[in-house]
Amino acid sequence: MGETKIIGISGFEEVGTNMVAIKSGRDIVVIDCGFVFSYAMLYEDIKTLIRRPAEELQQLGAIPNYHYLERVSGLVRAFIFSHGHLDHIGAFPKIAEKYKDEAQVIASGFTMLNLLNLLKENKIDIPRENRVVLKPGEAHQVGGNIGIKFFNMTHSIPDTVGIAIHTTNKTIVYLSDYKLDNASRFGPPDMDTLRALGKEGVDLLLIESTRANELGHTPSERVAEAKLADVLSLVDDKNGLIVTTYASHIERIGEILKIVSEDLGRTPVIIGRSMARSVDFAVKLGLLELPEGTKVIQFPDDEAKTIEQISQNKTDYALIVTGHQGEPDAVLSKMVDGKLPYRIGREDFVVFSSSTVPNPLNEANRWKLITKLERKYAQIFLDVHVSGHAMSEDHRKIIEILNPDQIIPLHGEPDGIMGLVKVAENEGYLLNDDLHILRNGQEFILE
Repeated sequence: MGETKIIGISGFEEVGTNMVAIKSGRDIVVIDCGFVFSYAMLYEDIKTLIRRPAEELQQLGAIPNYHYLERVSGLVRAFIFSHGHLDHIGAFPKIAEKYKDEAQVIASGFTMLNLLNLLKENKIDIPRENRVVLKPGEAHQVGGNIGIKFFNMTHSIPDTVGIAIHTTNKTIVYLSDYKLDNASRFGPPDMDTLRALGKEGVDLLLIESTRANELGHTPSERVAEAKLADVLSLVDDKNGLIVTTYASHIERIGEILKIVSEDLGRTPVIIGRSMARSVDFAVKLGLLELPEGTKVIQFPDDEAKTIEQISQNKTDYALIVTGHQGEPDAVLSKMVDGKLPYRIGREDFVVFSSSTVPNPLNEANRWKLITKLERKYAQIFLDVHVSGHAMSEDHRKIIEILNPDQIIPLHGEPDGIMGLVKVAENEGYLLNDDLHILRNGQEFILE
């Protein structure tokens, strides 16, 4: 019946640049293809980076070493995407030209819209017949040797899916990224499918390890909603209000919109290209409903005019903006630096509904932004947030349900990967026996 081979292209030693290939017979499918800015930004700014050729980006560590894929004999039948974050889709436009006419592109609805937008920005068109939009619960055959099925998982972006991959002789489950949030507005994780897979038999679990070294269970998004409601209840009629969060966190944005419009009676104003685009996609797919009167400003030319109008009567509005990581070109940084006409002062609430992404550049940018806000005497609220990544006990539950024969952690820094190893060892797995750590570029054969 032949072997099933896993090619760990990237994301097995770090958070970001996720990319793994699975081969059965001559059929190959690739799951995720991510871009990570942090390493490459040591050399250049984001705007310059995005325009760089694929080969240069790969050398800088911003995208996977796609040459590993080129060395595998066989036919790439499909690129499959688990969700729409850039560290899972952002590198695909840089390598798509080689595969766009032969390989299918398979994703859920919100992910596909984000992916097609990225491809359009890079002047790449995927033929319509090669685009496959799958809903959770739907299956699809890729070539003669590989079939896949999507199932719903919860994360900090809509339409996140787990993927079951069935080759001619093996079943593999891919979970990256996820949390176990039974109260999510986008549906709970599909535990029934996970249990069914466990009963049928799972040969290999490929599982994210971002926060696996942190003990406990990742709280529900409802906890973040309660935190937001608590902080925003302090806002009164003399306060300006600025909230910043992840551009793609549609569930969080929906919570902010509801609280500021219904509880505070303010007009929400969404500003920032990436956030406005995500909101537009979510509205088109029925994932988000905007309160009446909500303003959505996507283009930089409109930002200054809108913000100047709002600044005349701050207390009527709630600004929801990009810039939670202190990115220099994001809306919040431009406001703080005086590049946009909104004078932040001691009466202004600035709420960070986010956490700091743990790398030195983000930490430095965020520190600089918060220091500037402090010098303006703004009222600052940090970490009004819960994570989108599973913690130790969530991983333990998944392993108990699936009871896989083999486990390979991915998508984690060394401490996260070793945290997942510890969880698996506590469940009876043995490193280098049925629990394996891959390095980028290594292969693993499921006999």
